[in-house]
Amino acid sequence: MATKKKSTTEPLTESAHRIWLAGLGALATAEKEGSKLFRDLVAKGETFDASVQTPVRSARGKVRETIEEVRSRAGKTVERLESAFDDRVQDVLQRLGVPSRDEISSLSRRVERLTKAVDSSAGPAKKRTTTRKKAAAKKTTTKKSAAKKAPKKKVAKKKTSR
Repeated sequence: MATKKKSTTEPLTESAHRIWLAGLGALATAEKEGSKLFRDLVAKGETFDASVQTPVRSARGKVRETIEEVRSRAGKTVERLESAFDDRVQDVLQRLGVPSRDEISSLSRRVERLTKAVDSSAGPAKKRTTTRKKAAAKKTTTKKSAAKKAPKKKVAKKKTSR
């Protein structure tokens, strides 16, 4: 019976030992060939990178151009919308009779010119009219005060008999 146990465990032990040795061999090969393999991978990566960079740069440029074009279009669209909105608001204000800023400015300038013209032409005459107004005001206050001082007439009530 001892021989049967020996024969079944020997191939299993030998198989495990061979797997162990294969692992050690792979490790030794990886150490030896690893740096060479690493250099080869870097070289392949550099050639691949160079071939990819040109299309990537080109694509970036196209994307930037497209973005700028879209921004430009959006800006123009916003400007058109603002202009249309301003026009419609201006139309409504005109229909309501509200003067525009330019019309108000023009009228303000005209009023200033007319005021200066009136002030310059009315110079001495203006003083005379204010003196006349003061004299007229004194006369009316004198008449009013005289009317207040006059005694009021009393009305006598009639007695009625019953």
